[in-house]
Amino acid sequence: MLNKATTFLWAMFQLNLLFAVSNIVAIVAVIVFPFHLITLPLYLAGLFLLVPSMLAMLLTLKRYDEIEKSTIVALYMRSYREEFKGSLRFGMWYILGAAVLLGAYAALEYFPFPIALIPLYMLLMIVLYVHFIFALLIRIHFIIDIKGTWRLGMYCISKYPMVALFIFGGTLIIGALMNVFPILILLGAVPLAGYLLTMATGKMFREIAIILKANKEDFFDESKNDSQ
Repeated sequence: MLNKATTFLWAMFQLNLLFAVSNIVAIVAVIVFPFHLITLPLYLAGLFLLVPSMLAMLLTLKRYDEIEKSTIVALYMRSYREEFKGSLRFGMWYILGAAVLLGAYAALEYFPFPIALIPLYMLLMIVLYVHFIFALLIRIHFIIDIKGTWRLGMYCISKYPMVALFIFGGTLIIGALMNVFPILILLGAVPLAGYLLTMATGKMFREIAIILKANKEDFFDESKNDSQ
């Protein structure tokens, strides 16, 4: 038992390093360059590269049982290569969605009663974030195109609201802990959170797979698979 626990923690530490290296552009942008119109391309590049690294991390965690036949480094690199091309297109839609919401927030000052619209704006931001997390999980479980990902993501939010609340609340808790104890970031808090998320939602996605197969829903389209 102790040996398994040590192996798991070492794997999470390695995965944390791989995730950090994959996001070196975003890390450098945040630490070195202040956000400005001139540095905007660097920040956008960091955002785009964040998506494939998150997908690769979650897919590696899903494939963790293969570690006996491989290594965390090999699993992560294989997952990153598989998801890189499709994840850039996938991530673009969420970046555009966030940009639209930020633009709408900036335009609130031109409305007669902007305070009344802030709760709606915040709700849309939360829904977009939760949908993004669901979409990441969807893409590691199913062969699916972007349109199907959006549809299935909304289905997950409406069908499993408690899981959606768990994702949002868990993010706040983990974010607060890492803010108070930054050492948790170095120790692998991000991949550990990803592991808990994949384990907590595993049953849900098994149920969804059965429901979709029974109802013959057209969420999946292998001919339009954009994850390769």
